[in-house]
Amino acid sequence: MFGFDETVLPRWAHKPCSHLKAFIRENYKDYDAVFLTSLWTYQLSLQDTKADPDYLKNLEATLREISQTVPVYVLSDVPQLPIDPLRQLHFNQLGIRVARQFNHEYLHANSLVKRLVESIPNVHWVDLSRALDGFTEGSIFNGKPTYFDDNHLNAYGARSLGKLFIQSGARLIE
Repeated sequence: MFGFDETVLPRWAHKPCSHLKAFIRENYKDYDAVFLTSLWTYQLSLQDTKADPDYLKNLEATLREISQTVPVYVLSDVPQLPIDPLRQLHFNQLGIRVARQFNHEYLHANSLVKRLVESIPNVHWVDLSRALDGFTEGSIFNGKPTYFDDNHLNAYGARSLGKLFIQSGARLIE
């Protein structure tokens, strides 16, 4: 986000975040579209973490600026896992089924961001919820883990989610 206060991030992330913001500002006009995703619960202070208090305002300004030039597609967030994905896979392989409750704050965060997105021309909400139903136990697809950690999809998970999104009949452009 343009104007994002990267000092709320861990120190090691300050410089990469600053560089990424500069790159996006200088180059977004060179692309046919921009796709945006984030851990919305973190960014909107819905977790017990320090976040940028101006995030939603900066998100709106960023979306308005970029969407004047190119379409912007904002992806819904995925649930944060209650257990390490490799531990879940290991339990599954051992035949141990442990019921864990997902934190559903991501649904609230998605609704806040969706409301903002729908108020801006040339910005489109991409709802991944139907495709996510294809992941068993939230983090497994065809017996393989789909997450890298508790809130990032791995490459396999991202590809699988994309395929499930297409199979669900969802489209980016109606």
